Amino acid sequence: LRVGQFQQAHTLLARAHETLRQMRGDEHPATLTVLHNLGRAELALGRPRDATRTIERVWQRRQHDLSIDP
Repeated sequence: LRVGQFQQAHTLLARAHETLRQMRGDEHPATLTVLHNLGRAELALGRPRDATRTIERVWQRRQHDLSIDP
């Protein structure tokens, strides 16, 4: 991908997230990393609400994994 190809990146990241989710589960660090990157792509596409929801999902799962109280 070239710099600025956010829509293509989003498509690939969504596909990668689904594959990792099925293979390793929602809580796996690799799945969460791809989900975080998906949120960043959403932000770059001018979709701040989607990005916020996506990144908050990552944060909640990582808090749970680390047993951190919010």
